[in-house]
Formats: sequence, structure tokens, C-alpha cells
Amino acid sequence: MRSKFYTVLRGGKKVLAIVKPNAPLVELQPEGKSTPFFMFGSYPYLVDLVHLIGDDRPVLSVVANEEAQSPMTYSFSSECAGYVKTILERQPQGPYMLGGCSAGGTVVYEIAQQLHTLGYEVGLLVLFETPNWSLMPRHSGMSTYLAAGRAALERMRLGEKPEWNSIAKWIVKQSHGLMRLLPFKAGVTATTVRFNLEPVREAAAGEYRPEPYAGRVLLVRRHRGLTWQMRHLEADFGWGETVRGGLEVCMVEATDHLEIFKAEGDRMLIAQTLRRYFAEIEARSSKSGFVAQRSSQA
Repeated sequence: MRSKFYTVLRGGKKVLAIVKPNAPLVELQPEGKSTPFFMFGSYPYLVDLVHLIGDDRPVLSVVANEEAQSPMTYSFSSECAGYVKTILERQPQGPYMLGGCSAGGTVVYEIAQQLHTLGYEVGLLVLFETPNWSLMPRHSGMSTYLAAGRAALERMRLGEKPEWNSIAKWIVKQSHGLMRLLPFKAGVTATTVRFNLEPVREAAAGEYRPEPYAGRVLLVRRHRGLTWQMRHLEADFGWGETVRGGLEVCMVEATDHLEIFKAEGDRMLIAQTLRRYFAEIEARSSKSGFVAQRSSQA
């Protein structure tokens, strides 16, 4: 394995850092005593967003474990469990604040679920351009995808038309045959190359079926330049019925999947939204800690 180079902030300035093989974390911004923000995956200009978040909060990039990527032994949940261990070693107590870019959002979704299962508090989960893959073609059963599309159309009152119901039933019936035309196979794709993803993890992200999530989620997404698969999803990218603890959508003006951090206006909007959430979570955590301390002294 070779060392990797990361653009990071040191003293508020961009520098190139050499990261040793198998390093579990990269400190994109190491300074500050506020609750850390853990990121999985990246986009161009991410470090510029980190700069706007401020120098009082550590921002840490969770490094993908390449040794866990063997197609013969790979387990998505096991890989995420390794990242949970890394996060707990760095921050033993919650609340935890997590963010993931694209397929990395699926990784942090599973990390958050595992932290909840272990009894830890996840204050915020941020999905940057991460749809619910299980509702998209090539990643879900066609019948599931069509059923989701039918529900969306029915909300547009098309369900009141008798001819729509008969047509929809026929389409769903035929979906099992159509699914054979849309196989999802692990391999080197444009997404794999551009995001430096391992093919086996990309395949796992596509096959992941998210369980209902009790925590808060912030979804950052474009409203222009969407692929045809994404255009069939609701504004919440398919997370509305899965996220139970509150979902906010932050729309940016970028038209390219890789450029949501490129424009200064988009970066400022995202940073402002993140700072608001961070402040709310830490204020609530501080108040809870004060109440618990008073109770123990009573």
C-alpha cells in the first residue's frame, strides 16, 4: 500500500498532507474543542467548505479500509462496524455528527444505525447528494421502484383515474421480466473512478436496504442537472418514509454531482446550515448534561 496525499487545513491555510497507509482518520481541520464532525467520502472543494465551518471544530475524514474490500469476504455491515470502532476510539461519548458524500452517505447511514444500536446518541447525520438507492433502478427490484413511482403519481391525483390503476398493475406485473435487463454488477464504473470507490463497496451501497432511522438527517442536494433516475424521486431523494427523527433538505444551485461545494454561494449556504445544526445539538447536549449533573447532586 502507498501513502496518500490529502489537502487539509493547518492554521486556516491549505497544505498538502501525506497520510500513511492504513491510517484510520485524516484530520482535515484538527483545531478546536467542539464536537468533531466525521466525514466519509469527499467532493472537490470539500476543504473550502471545512474552512467556512470554522476553526473551532475538528473535521475528520474516515479513511476507507482497503483491506476490507476483498470480494470473497466482503461484508458491508462489518466494514461499517470497523468505522464505528474508529469513531468511538476518537470520540468515546456522543452526540456524534456524521456526514457522507454520495455512496459515502450510505456508509454513514449504516454507521449511525450501528451507533444507535450500541446505545450512543447520533446528533446529526448529513447526506451529501445521497439518494435512497433502494428506490432507484439498477439498485432496487423494479417492482419496488415502480411502486414508489406509482405512489408519487397518486399523490398527483392520477390515482383517481381508473385507467391509471390498470396500467400500473400491468407494469408491476411485467417488472420481474424487466429486472433481468437491469442487472447491477460490481465493476469499474465512472462513479467508481471519480469517487475513488472500491467496486465491491459501490455494489454494496446499491444493494443496501436502509432500515428506518430514528435520528435527524440533513440532506444536501441539487435541484438541477439530475440523472433520469434521480428525477423520479421526491424532493427528499426517497428518504422521507425512512427517516423518522426529522428530515431537512438543503437545496444548492450546482448542476453537477461533483460540484455541490464548488460555488461560494453553495458553500456558504451549506456551512451556515451545518453551523446552525451544530449549535443546536451542542446546546441541547450541554443542557442535558447540566440536568443530569443537578439530578445526581440532588
